[in-house]
Amino acid sequence: MKDKILNKWQNRLVYGAVAGGILLVYKILMIVFFGNSQTNSSLNIIDMIFVASLLVVTMTKGINRYREEQLGGFITYSQGFGQGFFISLIACVLHDLPTWVYNSFISATYKEEYLEQSYNMMYEMYGSEMADSMSTILENTILTPAYMFFAMLLSAALTSLILSAVVAIFTKKEKVF
Repeated sequence: MKDKILNKWQNRLVYGAVAGGILLVYKILMIVFFGNSQTNSSLNIIDMIFVASLLVVTMTKGINRYREEQLGGFITYSQGFGQGFFISLIACVLHDLPTWVYNSFISATYKEEYLEQSYNMMYEMYGSEMADSMSTILENTILTPAYMFFAMLLSAALTSLILSAVVAIFTKKEKVF
C-alpha cells in the first residue's frame, strides 16, 4: 500500500514534529540527568552537535520526500529552503521548550546563578556601581519569561535559517532544459 502523499505544510509539520519529538525527549532527559546544562560547556557542545546532526538528517529526508512525491523529482533552491526552514523551526521550538519552562518556571537557582555570574564579570570589568545597575536591568528585563521566550524563538529562527540554507544547496534538483 502506497504511503499517503503529504502536501507542503503537512510534510513540514510531520518531519518537524518527528525531529522535535526526538529532541524534546532528549532535552528532557538532559535536564533530568544533568540539570541546567547551559553552565556546562562540554554538554553544550554535545547538545549542539546532536541537534544539528538530527536537524540536517530530518530536513534532508523531508525535502527529498516532498521533492519526490509532490514535485516529480525536481525542487528549486527556494522550495527546498522553505521546506527545510519550517521543518527545522518546528523542531527547534520543540527542543527549546523544556529549557525555557525549566529556566523560567521550575528552577529556582537558574536566575540567581546567571545573575551572580554576570555580576562577577561586570564587577571585574566596570566596578560595583555599574555591576549593581546592570544586574538590576538583567533581572527586570532579560531574565523575564517573555524575553527568554522571544530569545528562544529568535535562536530557533536563526538556527533554522542557517541550516536550511546549507541543506537546500545539496538537496535541490532542478530541471535541465
